Amino acid sequence: MEYLSQIFLGNSLESWFSALIIFLLAYAVVGILGRAILLRLIHTRRDRSLPATELLESLVKRTNLIFLLLLALFIASRTLVLPPSLSRFLEVLAVVAFVLQFVFWALAILDFWIRQRVKAEPGQEAVNATTLGAVSLLAKIALWSLAVLIILQNVTQMDLNALIAALGVGGVAIALAVQNILSDLFSSISISMDKPFVLGDDIAVDDLRGTVENIGLKSTRLRSVSGEQLIFSNSDLLSSRVQNFQRLQRRRIAFNVNVSYQTPTEKLLSIPTVLQESIETQKQVTFSQAYFKEFGPTALVFECAYFVEVPDFQVHMNARHAINLEICQRFAAQGIELAYAGMLPTASSNPPR
Repeated sequence: MEYLSQIFLGNSLESWFSALIIFLLAYAVVGILGRAILLRLIHTRRDRSLPATELLESLVKRTNLIFLLLLALFIASRTLVLPPSLSRFLEVLAVVAFVLQFVFWALAILDFWIRQRVKAEPGQEAVNATTLGAVSLLAKIALWSLAVLIILQNVTQMDLNALIAALGVGGVAIALAVQNILSDLFSSISISMDKPFVLGDDIAVDDLRGTVENIGLKSTRLRSVSGEQLIFSNSDLLSSRVQNFQRLQRRRIAFNVNVSYQTPTEKLLSIPTVLQESIETQKQVTFSQAYFKEFGPTALVFECAYFVEVPDFQVHMNARHAINLEICQRFAAQGIELAYAGMLPTASSNPPR
């Protein structure tokens, strides 16, 4: 077939037909058919809800057919002898297509990661969506900036060192101008990732205390026990000592019992047992210790301690109320007289709410 040996635009017709077949096969197999098969496999999987399957589906859907078309065209062109200008144009076109496709894939992975982070903690969706939205915005700006620089370098073949240096100087100037805002923004991201507290937690910052109502990009807001709203900048909040009472595993209550100096010795010996038995009448409470502590100025002082095994404040107060009444009843039944000061709380007897 001599006509296949004829030269057309610097290549034989046979070379042109071979290039056409390579182009069609590459586009059909890798592009259309491969994409369709992958999507079909994803849709027929029973465990489609798995994160890996969801990510794969997202990546396949973000694969642009134009990118596959240009990729197939570039592969086919490698089998031909083309003018330098046309060869350069196709090469640049392929690089631009690949860079843009890489950005689409990176954005798909970023969106998938954000969805997983938002769904990971029920009740915290609003906070995570707000903070991670800021992370997503910064990441997208960085990705597109990098893509534009790579495309400019390949299209214009210019030296981008001067441009990058100018952008760096400008970036430093902007960062200095908005350093407080950026500090709060990155503090918000740190709070979202590290989670020293979440919405609804009862926390104390220095001598201020409240329930976390909102965690924003610049500030965190608490509702105090007395009703007013407390607003902290995120950077100040992270540099302070924060007490998170919501994460108490159990509460320790310690108190003193003052009895009269006229109490007989045999009754003094029974007081630790009476205190222990009074405490053990309550559920979710563990007795710790009871002993004769000291001779006070006006009374004999016994110290007692126990643990409430749940952090719930109402459970703690109900148990404390019941135990105090039980002690009073048992002391009255045994004729043990409390000193005039009654039960004086120590520093640790009033645990945080």
